[in-house]
Amino acid sequence: MTSSAIETIIDSCCLYVEKIFVYRSFFADFFSQDFIHKKIVLIDSIKDVEDADFLISIGGDGTFLRAVNFIEKKHIPIIGINMGRLGFLSNLQIKDIPFIFQSLKNKNYSLEKRMLLKSVSLAETFGEVAIFALNDMCFHRTDDSDMIVVDVKVDGKHLNTYWGDGLIVSTPTGSTAYSLSCGGPIVHPTLEVFLIAPIASHALTVRPIIVPATTLEICVKSRTHEFLLSKDSDTQKVSDNATIIIEKADFSIDVINFECQNFYKTISEKLMWGADKRFSLL
Repeated sequence: MTSSAIETIIDSCCLYVEKIFVYRSFFADFFSQDFIHKKIVLIDSIKDVEDADFLISIGGDGTFLRAVNFIEKKHIPIIGINMGRLGFLSNLQIKDIPFIFQSLKNKNYSLEKRMLLKSVSLAETFGEVAIFALNDMCFHRTDDSDMIVVDVKVDGKHLNTYWGDGLIVSTPTGSTAYSLSCGGPIVHPTLEVFLIAPIASHALTVRPIIVPATTLEICVKSRTHEFLLSKDSDTQKVSDNATIIIEKADFSIDVINFECQNFYKTISEKLMWGADKRFSLL
């Protein structure tokens, strides 16, 4: 990510909007000292924003996920401009900027609702009232432990006891992330289901499964009596003496989509479906 690219985005934004809120630390990292716009308001927290029509995430999918943590229940639609690598969430490019802001100005866009995972039982671990994840919550063995055992119930009914390196509980949005690399299916992001995928399962017969987005009860056992739990990009060490409840969050994230975008086009381009590299060798 370069300062000139960021400044190009802000310059374009200033042509179409009345006010731009920019995190003070972000501004210090990426903007030159003489880059000043009267429309820019520097903020230290999302609490400093009284109202906003949309949020722009500039970076990769990791940046997009961190941006979601800032808005949560504020119902501010989010746009992802990709300056990372793959970019399933941040799937717009720098070259699209004039089109993006013209479409926003003319309201030529739609909102796509994305469900999130929620766990109140992990609030104390992460220091929040409740924790949320747009992509996934993952249960991992620690670096110095053997396999962990993960017992899963769906609506109080026993699903399976997983032996291995861990388990991924994913939303449809996260189906193209870690879950996909562990053999999970690709799921359309507007569906409301949970994906459960084992990580390096000790049993070859165990496969990923899709279940209704209701209530999961997860109990982890480890010889070290602790394991790693991650929600999107945030990881903490957790004691294995508690049952973790995961549910569908009571709010969703609004992702802005333009006419040129659709999920099928994105996965086709990002995963190079239908591309035949043999012709490039001729």
